[in-house]
Amino acid sequence: MTQQTTFKEIPEIKAYKELKIQIEAGQRKLTETETKLTNMKSSINELEGKISESELNKQKNMERFALGEISQSEMNKAKKLHLEVVQEYNDTKELIDIIESSIEKQKRVVLELQRKMITTSSEVWNRIADEFQKKLEVSVGETAKFLWVAMLSTNHHCRSICPHELPERLRIFATPERDEAAKLREALWNEFVGAD
Repeated sequence: MTQQTTFKEIPEIKAYKELKIQIEAGQRKLTETETKLTNMKSSINELEGKISESELNKQKNMERFALGEISQSEMNKAKKLHLEVVQEYNDTKELIDIIESSIEKQKRVVLELQRKMITTSSEVWNRIADEFQKKLEVSVGETAKFLWVAMLSTNHHCRSICPHELPERLRIFATPERDEAAKLREALWNEFVGAD
């Protein structure tokens, strides 16, 4: 557990986790804004119907005023209602334009964060490799020295590994199969960074 705590202190892992939080927040915000845009566009359709209705009502009231069937204030009330609906429509249309612009900005921000996350992910893997290089040097160092000395000290006819073969043989022992490599990759990521 203390080992995992120290991994969490690695700056690259902190940066990765912060980027992940920022991306998730950005995507949530983007989804909310897109939902708001959908709602605004549906209300625009309703307002277009209201404008047509209020335009007809205004025309009828002007005709009725001309015929003396209603007063000037009643006609002005119909005109005022029409202007309010038109103003609401224009305001909603302007708001839609602003929201669409905001969505494009949010998409660019999320995309940039995702690019940074790819770079940071690579940096995390570099740090993981560094950590295991140190572990390898510590754990294998003494054993490798003993093996080397033993190999150099044996009878030339009984050597199981020649000194010049050691790096290649070590690579063969250390290289996992493809499926195992995928599992190890996931296990390493979870150990250092945590499950996604």
